[in-house]
Amino acid sequence: MIKFKCLTGRRQGQVFELKGDCVVLGRGKDCAVCLDDEACSRYHARIVEVGGAYIITDLDSTNGVRVNGKPEKEARLTIGDGFVLGRSTFVFLSESGGPEGEDDSPQIENTVTLESVRKLCAQMGSADIEELRRVHGMMQAAYRLGQALSATLDGDDIYTLIAQQIFENFPAAERVCLFLRRKEDVGLELVRNVSRTKGEDAPVSRSLLRSVEAEQVAILASDASCDERFAAAESVVIQGLRSLMLVPMVARNKFVGALYVENSTRPACFKKVDLELLALLGTQAAFAVQNAFLYEDLQVSFYETIRSLSNALEAKDKYTHGHSGRVARYAVGIARELGLDEERLERLRTAAELHDIGKIAIPEAIIAKKGKLTNEEFAAIKRHPQLGVEILRPIRFLTPTLPFILHHHERYNGGGYPSGLKGRDIPLEARIINMADAFDAMTTQRPYNTPMTFQEALERCRKAGGSFDPACVQALGAYLAKGTWAQRVAEAPAAVPAEAQPVGQPGA
Repeated sequence: MIKFKCLTGRRQGQVFELKGDCVVLGRGKDCAVCLDDEACSRYHARIVEVGGAYIITDLDSTNGVRVNGKPEKEARLTIGDGFVLGRSTFVFLSESGGPEGEDDSPQIENTVTLESVRKLCAQMGSADIEELRRVHGMMQAAYRLGQALSATLDGDDIYTLIAQQIFENFPAAERVCLFLRRKEDVGLELVRNVSRTKGEDAPVSRSLLRSVEAEQVAILASDASCDERFAAAESVVIQGLRSLMLVPMVARNKFVGALYVENSTRPACFKKVDLELLALLGTQAAFAVQNAFLYEDLQVSFYETIRSLSNALEAKDKYTHGHSGRVARYAVGIARELGLDEERLERLRTAAELHDIGKIAIPEAIIAKKGKLTNEEFAAIKRHPQLGVEILRPIRFLTPTLPFILHHHERYNGGGYPSGLKGRDIPLEARIINMADAFDAMTTQRPYNTPMTFQEALERCRKAGGSFDPACVQALGAYLAKGTWAQRVAEAPAAVPAEAQPVGQPGA
C-alpha cells in the first residue's frame, strides 16, 4: 500500500492510502490521484513500489517533480520525504499495513532511542556536526526557493523571487544579477540587477559570463581585484571588485543563464560552501525559468492562433477585410495625440487588433447578413465583447487589455453596451477604440451604408450627440490632419484591400 498526505494545495490535509504497487498522479480523470491543479500535467508523476522501495518518476510533466526541494526525474522516497507536484506539496508516509491476509500491526525491525542518538552525537566530532548543519541549511534554502517558485509561472515574479532568496541566504551580498538566454541565437540578457548599495552599478564582465557558459563551471573569487584569473576581465580590474560568485543555470542539459553575486568593497565575503549553495539555487532557478519560458511560448502561440482566427473571420467578408488593422492604426494615432506612453500604446494596439474577436462565436449567418438585423440577432451581436474577453482570458499577458475589449462599445453618453458606462467611467483606451471603430465603419463600404469622406465622418462624430469622447474626436482630427491616407498606408504593416479602402480622402 502506498500512503502520502497533501500538505498544501486544493487537497490540503487529505491522506491517500492506495492499494497496489503503482500510483499515477496528475490532472487526468483516469489518474489514481486526480489533482485539480492547472500547474500539474495530465499525467504528472508515478509512484511505484519495487521490492519494498518506493520510486517516484516524473512523467515528462511541464513543471517537473521536486523531491525535498530538488528537481528530480526519478528519486527514491522514504518516510518523511516531501515532494511537490504543481502547486501541491505532499509528504510520503509509511505503509499502512503488510500484504493482504497478514496482521495489520506494523512490523518493527529496529528502534532508535533518544539515548542512542545522544551516544551517536557524542561520537561525532564538531566538524561532522558542522557539516550536517551546513547540508541541512542548504536543503532548507533549496526547499524554500522551490516552494516559492512552484507557486508561479510568471517570469517577472520568478526573477524577483530568485533575487530575494539570494539576498536572504547571502547577507554579505551587495548586488545580485540574473542573466538569461531566451533564445539560442541571442545573447545573454540582464533581466534583474538588484543592488543594496547606492550609486551606479558597473557592467558585469562579459568574459566571465562567456567562460561560465562555455565551461559550465562556477566561479568564486575571494579578492577579484588581485586574482590572476581575472586579469583579462577589464571590468573586474577597473572596478576593483573584491568578492564575487558566478554560477551557470542549467536545466535539462541546457544552459539557461547565470547568477552573479558580488561585494565590491570587502574581500573573502564568500566561501566554497557559499558557492555550492548558490550553484544549488541556480539549478532550481533554471528549471523554474525554463518552465516560465515554455509557458510564455505557449501563451504567444495561443495568441497567434487567435489572431489567425480573427484574420480568417475578416477574410470571409470583403466589407470588413482589414478592419481590425485600420482600427488599430486609428486608435494608436488618436492615443499619440492624447500623449499616451509607449507601453499603453502597445496595449491599445493589441486590444484594437482583437476588439472584434468575440464575433468568431457569433453565427456567420448573422455576421454576413446584408439586411436589417432582428432584435434577437442584434442581441447576439451585442454579446461579442463579452465573448471576446472569455476567449482571450486564458492568455495571461493580454489581461491588461481585456477591459478595453469589453467596453469598446460603451458610449460617452451612457447609451452603449454591455454595461452602460458613461463618461470617464469608461476606460480611456476603450473610448479610443470606440472612436476608431465607428470612424472606420463610416468611411468604408458596408452592406448598410455608403462610405463617407474623412471630413464628413469627422463632422458626423462631432455632432453625434455625445456618443464619443470629445477629446478623442479632437485627437482623431489632429491625427488625420498630419498626413495623407496614402502615407499612412505605406507606413502600416498591412495594406488595405481595394474593395475596403476609404474613398474621397484628402491627398489620396
